[in-house]
Amino acid sequence: MRWGLVALALLLACASGTACAADKKAAAPALPEVPETLSPAEADAFLAKLTDAQVRALLARELKARAGKEASAADKAQPQGLGPLMMGIAHRLESEEFDFSARTVVLGQGFSYLPATVGAGVSRIAPHVPVFAAVLVVGVFASWVVRRALRFRGLAPTIALTAPAGARLSAGALRFGLDLLTFVAFALAMLALGHAATAVQTPARSVTIAYVTGAILLYGIAVLLRLLLSPAQPALRPLPVGDEGARFLYRWLLALSGITIFGILSAQLIVESGVPVEAGRVITVIGGVFVTATLLFMIVVAPLSTLWRAFAAVYVLGVAAFWMVGVLDGRPSRAGAVAASLGILLVFPILDRWVGRAIDDLAGVSAAPLRWAMRALIAVLLVGAANEMWDFQYFAWQASLRQTLLGASFDLVAAFAVAVLGWQFIKIAIDRRLEPREINGERVGPSTRLQTLLPLARVFLVTGLIATTVMLILSGLGVNIGPLLAGAGILGLAIGFGAQTLVRDIITGVFLILDDAFRVGEYIQSGSYKGTVESIGLRSVKLRHHRGPIFVVPFGELRGVQNLARDWVIHKFTIGITYDSDLEKARKLVKKIGQQLAEEPEYKDTILEPLKMQGVEEFGDFAIQVRMKMMTRPGNKQFGLKRKAHALIKQAFDANGVKFAFPTVQIAGGGGDAAVAAAATRIPAFKDGTAAA
Repeated sequence: MRWGLVALALLLACASGTACAADKKAAAPALPEVPETLSPAEADAFLAKLTDAQVRALLARELKARAGKEASAADKAQPQGLGPLMMGIAHRLESEEFDFSARTVVLGQGFSYLPATVGAGVSRIAPHVPVFAAVLVVGVFASWVVRRALRFRGLAPTIALTAPAGARLSAGALRFGLDLLTFVAFALAMLALGHAATAVQTPARSVTIAYVTGAILLYGIAVLLRLLLSPAQPALRPLPVGDEGARFLYRWLLALSGITIFGILSAQLIVESGVPVEAGRVITVIGGVFVTATLLFMIVVAPLSTLWRAFAAVYVLGVAAFWMVGVLDGRPSRAGAVAASLGILLVFPILDRWVGRAIDDLAGVSAAPLRWAMRALIAVLLVGAANEMWDFQYFAWQASLRQTLLGASFDLVAAFAVAVLGWQFIKIAIDRRLEPREINGERVGPSTRLQTLLPLARVFLVTGLIATTVMLILSGLGVNIGPLLAGAGILGLAIGFGAQTLVRDIITGVFLILDDAFRVGEYIQSGSYKGTVESIGLRSVKLRHHRGPIFVVPFGELRGVQNLARDWVIHKFTIGITYDSDLEKARKLVKKIGQQLAEEPEYKDTILEPLKMQGVEEFGDFAIQVRMKMMTRPGNKQFGLKRKAHALIKQAFDANGVKFAFPTVQIAGGGGDAAVAAAATRIPAFKDGTAAA
């Protein structure tokens, strides 16, 4: 009884409050908490403290809570399982109308009204067609003038099919921008002249502007088809379509779009002139028949197999039947969902191809697990789109799933698109710096420093890009990435404390690369490690020894790197000649050999200073040691050049009487031959019987 009085008081306060409430947009009042138990005096005191707005808010909250409980109880009482699901589908099919007699009546009445209706519509439209034709001519002329002016300024892109992907992408973007400029000129000229040539709120204005709108829409479709198919320039075509297929699709899709747009506009202008409902439906159906016939003819002449032609024709006829039945019944048709479902079937392989190529390009290799994951994600998104179009909702969780997919689809597509575009920009920028260039007619490659740093930069950038994309995709799917980021920070801290050697290697490598200590392709030596730098990783460098073995050396183990492949190399060697040799002749012979080597094409670019004899290094026990010197560029040719110089010196000295010195034993004393024979007997013999020198 007490709570009944409280409720009655609330209702009375609500009734009186509705009469004096003036501002519904005011901020919601703060609601006090209602005690669970109240005495009559406490209830009166509690109500006295409340304002009218608070009373209304409390009542609204109570009513919503009660309605929610009733709905929850109804959901729990509803039977679940396969049987109720099948019966629900059967009831839906039972509610569909299949009354063919009613549609026959609509067709009969519509065709009976058709002659007078069409005649009135044609008489309303025909007088204004010349005005639209004149406006169309002006719009085409305006777009031609703009295109001509841009072409004279050298802005028309022409590029070869073998050009790099980045250059073709830039040329395609430029061509699309020029097409947009001509489209803007066409639209502005037609709209301006269409408004200037007709009076406000007249049939001439309605008909002319309607057809002008159709012409602008058709021009925009032509621009999009030109962007996607590019029938005249295969190098700018983003879709994997041949030249013949591109030209066929461009012509027929443009023709189909024109028939559809102007057919719909003409039918709508006739219907808006005031015709019976049945006649309007029949006129709409006739327009659909023309579009269907055009599409069927396009399928017949398409370069497809007989099976695909039959499948496409049956599908188009089915969609047309769905649409016409819906029009005749005066209810929404499922033809749009049927056509969009076919679009989904066609879009899936295209998206799968593009996404797969983007992933392979991004990862550098065929990343099968990632491709299958993205394929499953695309399939889920497309199924969610089909679910939205057909409004399939036989389970309570479908609404939340559909809302989640639709809410996350834009984030997922945007994240992947940003990743792909970012990688393309990174790849194009790095590849462009690594490509050889022509300077003064000579093809010059990038410096070894760029060949070393840019691949490392690409690895770091793509790793960061992939990590960021994965985080964005998880966030778009509703996963809380905060714990992941915190865990990654803790893991990084743990790695920093537990892997000091790894951190030392990485940091040492960073400073070695920044100091330009070595580059890819250079021959270095550090301690017992030496070889040609084949690749530089995150924590180690790979050295190929000149005998074949490869060393994987952590950066932390490199101490005092000796680079043998920078700028120039000086070769110094000594040769021993006999004391009776002519030093001046030897000097001239060595100088001549140096000039001869410097003129050979094989060594011309390698020798910086030709071979020459610097003079006598020292007087030995049995030879005069003379020093040779030669400066060359570092590389593999320096060793072959040194061996070539040795061979030429041997030949020249032998031919000109300059003798090489070698150890000998001289015996001096009296007694002639007898003394020599006696000394020979004291010389030890080898095992083969020959005497030792």
